[in-house]
Amino acid sequence: MTAALETKQAHTVKSNRKRGEEDDDTVEEWEQLAEECDFEGEGWTKKVTAVCPNVEVDQAVIEVRELRTEVLELKKMIEKMAHGDTEQDLLGDGDDEGLGQSRTEP
Repeated sequence: MTAALETKQAHTVKSNRKRGEEDDDTVEEWEQLAEECDFEGEGWTKKVTAVCPNVEVDQAVIEVRELRTEVLELKKMIEKMAHGDTEQDLLGDGDDEGLGQSRTEP
């Protein structure tokens, strides 16, 4: 279906060129509305930028970085558990000082 439409349009363009006319002399609906729309003022550009994938960094690399962060958090929790910290210490203030150091009881 699409191929037939494109073929018809190509014949029209070829015919127009033979007569010295413009390739496309019909004004499309989106061309008429282009002047009326303010994409930047409506925040459309920001929305598109926000959902646009980062093609410079592979998705697998991004996921590996996220996993590394999660693994580091888990390691910290395990180290605190191994040193006898209570559940309150694990979930509490998030203070990372003292990791890898043994605790001395008074």
